[in-house]
Amino acid sequence: MDKSIEPKKVSDVLDNAESYIAEMRQKQDKVTIPQELKQYIWIYFRNADMTKAIMEKLACFSVDKIYRVASVLTMADEYTFAFFAGVMPKLWDSLQDRGIDTFYILDNAIREDRFNLIVNLFRVSGFCVVTPYFDTTNKDVLKTEKEKTVHIVMDPPLFYDYCSLEAVEAQINKYMSSTQNIAYIEADSRVNYLDKVMEMGKKSKYLCIFRNEAPTDSRVQIVRSNYPHSA
Repeated sequence: MDKSIEPKKVSDVLDNAESYIAEMRQKQDKVTIPQELKQYIWIYFRNADMTKAIMEKLACFSVDKIYRVASVLTMADEYTFAFFAGVMPKLWDSLQDRGIDTFYILDNAIREDRFNLIVNLFRVSGFCVVTPYFDTTNKDVLKTEKEKTVHIVMDPPLFYDYCSLEAVEAQINKYMSSTQNIAYIEADSRVNYLDKVMEMGKKSKYLCIFRNEAPTDSRVQIVRSNYPHSA
């Protein structure tokens, strides 16, 4: 990769994401930069002396940065997905190997096309994504009639549907039981299960992070941390 964008610290992997993707696109190469960055992450975690607090800060920055990068991308193509799929799972595997499991809760006004991009980038990055909207990825998790219930609103000009709170709980419990990293995303104010979802985060062993600020704002809220001195 270009020397000017080589990572100097592990957070550069996402801070420079758009530059890495642009170089991949320019060189028509979906492999080399992701391989170099995965190697950098491996060496970093092998050599760095990181406390639990430092690793939680890295996880907090990284998960939120996925959302913030996805929110401003002007182009999402095969190179975009090759970067996130090729690099980010290595980072999350490295953190989970050291006891950091991440639960990210996102509440924001997100238009449909951008919402789909954010969901897909989280998925290829190594997260199980839960939303209060049905899709083909959650059908096998839902067992009871309450979990399968779809609420439909037909109040012109509004026509939309959403799934039950039980469906959301079932998915989160399923992914927590197998210790998967989880992202819960609400795209608008038409449904609000945030109190229950955050309560699940508080009762879990996860590093639980909540964002409801605009992507240009760096603030997030730590709902639960394994580190006793975190906010």
